[in-house]
Amino acid sequence: GELDDAYRELTDGERDYEQGRRDYEQGRRDYEQGRRDYADGQQKVADAEKELADAEQELADGERDLADARRELDDGWAEYEKAKAGYDYLVQNVSKGEAVCPELWRIYQKDPDTPVSFLENRAVSVLRFDIGMCEDQAAALTLLLREMGLEAEYIPGFIFSIQGDAMDHAWMMAKVDGIWYHMDPDLESYRARRGRIIYQYFLKGDEDFYRTHRWGQNAIDAGYLGEEQNEELRQYLGHPCPEDHDPAAEPRRLDGRAEPEASKALLLAEKAQKQAEDEMAAYEAEHGALAPIRLNTEPPVFGWDGYGPEIW
Repeated sequence: GELDDAYRELTDGERDYEQGRRDYEQGRRDYEQGRRDYADGQQKVADAEKELADAEQELADGERDLADARRELDDGWAEYEKAKAGYDYLVQNVSKGEAVCPELWRIYQKDPDTPVSFLENRAVSVLRFDIGMCEDQAAALTLLLREMGLEAEYIPGFIFSIQGDAMDHAWMMAKVDGIWYHMDPDLESYRARRGRIIYQYFLKGDEDFYRTHRWGQNAIDAGYLGEEQNEELRQYLGHPCPEDHDPAAEPRRLDGRAEPEASKALLLAEKAQKQAEDEMAAYEAEHGALAPIRLNTEPPVFGWDGYGPEIW
């Protein structure tokens, strides 16, 4: 009996030994795998750190290139050339029409729920889709020239129809070589429909613009508005523009300029609207629906109702 017990103990010991050996071997394999995983993890961390460093370097290089480009622009272009380039861009490319998707900016902002300024909001359609009304074009040109280092201001006011009726309008002023001038790309585009720009509304003085426009104090003095609107208009008095720029810009052909007929313009606007809606939908599919906010799109002084006869 004792011999049998000893034999069983020996057999159990051998089994325990074999199990221990297997556990040991598995432990060694797990350890080796852990070391490999650790090494792979370290390599992945190193790779990620390198990618981050490369991205930071690319960003720094891009910022340096942008700064160099801006310096080259500042060094190589006179203020007159900057003003003319911005003006030509709008007259060359922009079609008159209602602003496309005025809240598109929200999907490109870190904070989509804090409204941007009136100028930024109204400029989106022009700078993204080349479509906009006078307010949109004035806002876009104001921001373009500011970005190029010029002082520029948005101007709400009146123009006069052929019948002599006053109608609300918007244009802008820019300071070029120390002197303020009026610039009205929206009206200029009407004169460029045959593909020729004559610069009738580019870098003009008060005397020239007073023939067709009213703004600031002279708009208040005209007596068209109520006191509440006059008070708001006092925030947009602009600056004295003592003279037309001399020399005047030479008329020239606008390459490729062809104002689309009404049906084609409508199709272009519908295509732009569809593109904007697709971008908004893609953003909301990934980030969730945007909360409703009130956009800064209502024109100053004149509001949505405008002033004067219906011309559309």
